Amino acid sequence: IRDIAIYAQQSGMRMGPYLLVGIVLAAALQSAIPAARLRKLFATAGAWPIVIATAAAVSTPLCSCGTVSIMIPLLAAGVPWGPVFAWLIASPIMGPTDLLLIGGTLGWDMAVTKLLVGLVLGVGGGLLADHLQAAGILAGQSRVPVMVDVGGCTSEIASTSNCCLPPTPTREVSTFPGDAARCVATDTPTATCCEANPDTDSEDAPGFVPVLLESLRSLLPIYVLFLLVAGAVSVLVPTEWITQLFGAGTAWGVPLAAALGTPLYTSVASAVPLTASLVELGMARRAALAFLLTGPGSSLPALSAVLIIARVRVVVLYIVLLYFGSVAAAYLFGLLF
Repeated sequence: IRDIAIYAQQSGMRMGPYLLVGIVLAAALQSAIPAARLRKLFATAGAWPIVIATAAAVSTPLCSCGTVSIMIPLLAAGVPWGPVFAWLIASPIMGPTDLLLIGGTLGWDMAVTKLLVGLVLGVGGGLLADHLQAAGILAGQSRVPVMVDVGGCTSEIASTSNCCLPPTPTREVSTFPGDAARCVATDTPTATCCEANPDTDSEDAPGFVPVLLESLRSLLPIYVLFLLVAGAVSVLVPTEWITQLFGAGTAWGVPLAAALGTPLYTSVASAVPLTASLVELGMARRAALAFLLTGPGSSLPALSAVLIIARVRVVVLYIVLLYFGSVAAAYLFGLLF
């Protein structure tokens, strides 16, 4: 117990400043860039929205739930899959906190590589999704009803077909997820007239202090807990076990490490201390990178968030690109560094 506590204290002193700076930077970005303004960036067609979505994804500190909260109104507004998919796949790979914590703990070569992989997979995946949608392969893959203008009103188009929903003879009030609109159904066939809700559709970003305090409240307990977990792994797990499973001489180390993200990854604050302890025990750095690349996007919470807005084809495309792209990048990283 004493050795575990000493390891946790030393690791916390080494990693803590990078985590705190990353949290402050992330809160500043999140409080400075309103989600409503981000949605307006994707109004144009072509490759630029995909590039913008990827750059915004790796620059903003959004968890899987935060990413979905932006994707829902984008899909509801009829934004194509290209920029949406680019954001989905790039956002979990890298953020400000990831860059600083990984760079200060595991090396800036790994942090910069992770950033570049996020950019490449985001732009490449977005372009591929755009092409597949143009070919009709991704038709009906959104779970979010699309809202379009019809004669001055807003019509809800079923996301799984090209047909409008049947007329609603009774009046009811409903709120479409993430779209911050107050909608009242009328007797007009296929017409659902929507009125913007000024209370929730504001372009004002949340305040810096509330965002910072919420980030500290949610991340610091996990960070401390996994410092202790990392200490336990370092003290109790035999070095030869890690070397045999994830060492540089094992052929399966990288694919196995990439697959561990689904059951083990929770957040960067938990993953980096654990990964650092595994590297000290003999885990190859390329295997560590594979885990840090796939974990954020393939963890159970992240996959659940993707399933909220997308159907099978998009989810399969997401998993395949994330897993095999990350494994290939990890092997390349091993060759270069």
